[in-house]
Amino acid sequence: MKLTYDNRVDRHANLTTVLDPAEAVVEQAIKALDGVGHTEVLLEQGTQLSIGGGVGQYVVSMFTADERSLVAISPSAPNSDEKVKLVAGGQKISVPRRQVLSVEHAVAAALHFLRTGHPDKSLTWEEA
Repeated sequence: MKLTYDNRVDRHANLTTVLDPAEAVVEQAIKALDGVGHTEVLLEQGTQLSIGGGVGQYVVSMFTADERSLVAISPSAPNSDEKVKLVAGGQKISVPRRQVLSVEHAVAAALHFLRTGHPDKSLTWEEA
């Protein structure tokens, strides 16, 4: 498993890569997301799990080996299409509120993926 996270300065991403990261390193990278200098955490092993956003609002997406794109749905957010603005991968994006997760859910999804290579079944995933 490979962990990659950004440390942005102006338009430069300055990516850091960690092979076979410990759970604490993954959790720390997610909790460091701030929507400015740190905007994305990526876990890869064939399938990719991406966490973007920060400061209490996170979007978790999965890109599978068979080219499917999935996004996690918040178990606590209303089923609303109201848009929330965040920064992921250095880009401003708008996502439906139902796709905005808490830091606890984002960390849980990442750690489950780190352990198993599969989406966390405690979350609902929909095609993006």
